[in-house]
Amino acid sequence: MKLFYASLALILLTGCMQEPEPVAPTVTVMKRNLSNDSLAHQVNIAISEHPDVNRQTSIRVIAQGHNIVLLGQSPQPDLSNDAEHIANSLPSTDQVLNYVTIQKPLNSTSRTQDLALNTKIQRTLRNQNLLQSGQIVTTEDQVIYFVGNNIFENYESVEQAILSINPSATIIPISLP
Repeated sequence: MKLFYASLALILLTGCMQEPEPVAPTVTVMKRNLSNDSLAHQVNIAISEHPDVNRQTSIRVIAQGHNIVLLGQSPQPDLSNDAEHIANSLPSTDQVLNYVTIQKPLNSTSRTQDLALNTKIQRTLRNQNLLQSGQIVTTEDQVIYFVGNNIFENYESVEQAILSINPSATIIPISLP
C-alpha cells in the first residue's frame, strides 16, 4: 500500500515540477593592456572583416590609451557608423571618436600630398620638441589633426609651427582623456 501512495504522490507531483532553467555563466570582460599599435591593429582587423566597410571606405585608426580616433572617408554615413560600432564593440575600447568625412575615398595624388605635408609638420615639430608624450599630429585630406593627452597645454606652439609650414591649414585638436 505504501508503494501505491508513493507512486500516486510521484505522479501528482511530476506535473508540479518545473524544469530548471539553464543559468548563463557570468562573463567578466577584462581589458587587456594593449599598446596603442596593438589596439589600432585590432580595430583595423575588425574593420577589414566587414566587407562593405573594408571595400568602400578609407579609414585610418589612431589609438591612444583605450581611445580610438577614426579618420578618413566614407561614401555613405552608414558605413562610417558601422566602422564606429565595430571599434566600440572591442572590449579594449573605452571611447571612439569618429572623424570620418562623408565623401569618396581620396585618390593616390591626394594621399601623397597629405604624406608630404605630414612629413614636413612631423619633422618641424620634432626639431622644436613640441610634441609631448601621448600626442601625435597627422594629416587627412589636407586637414591637420592634433591628437592626444593635454594638447591644450602646448596647442599655441604647435599651431604656430604648423601655420608656418601651411598658413591656410585647418587644425583640429582632439583631446583625449
